[in-house]
Formats: sequence, structure tokens, C-alpha cells
Amino acid sequence: MYPHKQTRILFLLVSGALTLIGGITEMYRAAKDLLAPAAPAMKEVSIPAEMHLVIGVVLVFVGGLLLYLGFRAKWKR
Repeated sequence: MYPHKQTRILFLLVSGALTLIGGITEMYRAAKDLLAPAAPAMKEVSIPAEMHLVIGVVLVFVGGLLLYLGFRAKWKR
């Protein structure tokens, strides 16, 4: 009925899913770095494992929120 509303809902769902996947990936990197530290990098900028964990938690939260808003808008019609 409202193509622009369908597009907005689809955008919320897709971006929420991608953000959630990114957050899970960051949390995996943090766990991997904390359990088995990698060899020191040569002249590379490396992010500490704790920062990966914080970024992962924030991304999972934002992804969950976007998915919630997308599903809420989809079922509200």
C-alpha cells in the first residue's frame, strides 16, 4: 500500500541484521584475542581486545534495537 513505508521497514531490518552480525564478529575477535593473544604486529595499528568487546556490545545493542523497530513497524500496520 505504502511503498515508502515498506522500504523503510526493509532498511531497518537489513541494517539491523548487518549491525548485529558486525557486533557478533567484533565480540568473537575480542574473545579470540583475549584467549590466545596474537604475535606482536609489525608497525601496524592494533586495537586492544577490550575495545573490540566494547564495540561488539554496542553494535549488538544497536542491531537489536533496529531489528526491534523494524519488526514493530511491520506488525503495527
